[in-house]
Amino acid sequence: MSRPRVIEELSGYLASLLRSRLREDEAADGIFPVYWGHPRDFDRHSELGQVSPIVGLCLLEVFPDARAPCPHPRSVLSLSERVSNEAVVKRAPYWMTCRYLLSIRSENPVEEQGLVAAGLQVLLDQPVVPLSAFDSLKSEPGMEGAISGFPIVVQHLPEIWKDIGMTAHRLIIPFDVTVPLLSSTEWTAVRVTERKFDFDGEAGNDMATDDAGRGAS
Repeated sequence: MSRPRVIEELSGYLASLLRSRLREDEAADGIFPVYWGHPRDFDRHSELGQVSPIVGLCLLEVFPDARAPCPHPRSVLSLSERVSNEAVVKRAPYWMTCRYLLSIRSENPVEEQGLVAAGLQVLLDQPVVPLSAFDSLKSEPGMEGAISGFPIVVQHLPEIWKDIGMTAHRLIIPFDVTVPLLSSTEWTAVRVTERKFDFDGEAGNDMATDDAGRGAS
């Protein structure tokens, strides 16, 4: 069984977006460096301490989000299954929020402030991660057409630099993206293909039955 790639695809999209949009000159050669790692790493590693400006992207945590709607159908039917009494049923996706930290640092305070504003502008101009960024989700039955993308939500966490163990204040932009983790569990269930209603004139009750005449709820 292959491992799910949804977080990997999300992180790759975000890194590519920042690399392409934070360049001051779009026509310039080269790729703007975006380093993966915790903001503390930039202070601990001397080779990174020599880089200026420096942009870091960190996946800080992943936690469940029960509020997100479920666009994925529980019953996944192929053409051959539509004419039978059986359907393949999959568990609903597990929605998870990925919290990222965008950290920007420069020896020049004015440049640092400009890059922080540019980073926020990237998230403002591109507020949704499109479904097309996820190869593992695009091919899932029922997903395309049910949802077009996943919003990027910038958070206000002024004490985040303390919470992550920084010894000095750093400008850090926390933001969340909630994506579905698809279940690999599926099973076959008997479908009700036709309902018949029998009315009891005395009791005034009705009962639904399936094709075999069994009572169905």
